Amino acid sequence: MKRLLLPLLAALALPTAVNAETWIEVANYSDKDGQNFIRWIDADSILGRGDWLYAKYRIKTEWSSGKRTKELKINCKKGIYVHDFDNSYVRFVRQRNGNWKLTFFGFGFDESKNPQLEGTYKFLCK
Repeated sequence: MKRLLLPLLAALALPTAVNAETWIEVANYSDKDGQNFIRWIDADSILGRGDWLYAKYRIKTEWSSGKRTKELKINCKKGIYVHDFDNSYVRFVRQRNGNWKLTFFGFGFDESKNPQLEGTYKFLCK
């Protein structure tokens, strides 16, 4: 019995790689209304398939604790970013000047600076 108990306790005390997460802060900024945002990406979740990278991310705001994990995909070659990629009709496209343009069902909107998307792009694509 003693021979089985010690190895069992040792196995339970060792950390497992299955639950490993390494959260990297990629953006920390305030919007025009003074609301603070912090975005993290789980470096251990990054997966590449063809031209697309997939990863998990979190955003902390004054209203959200940042514990809810979401998913994103990004095409570094084309500069296309899709968050919560179950809805691919809503995407952001990176412009030459570093601004991002929202497209929705093929309709484009004005481009603007987006520190969260730019921080994500620079972390994953550079």
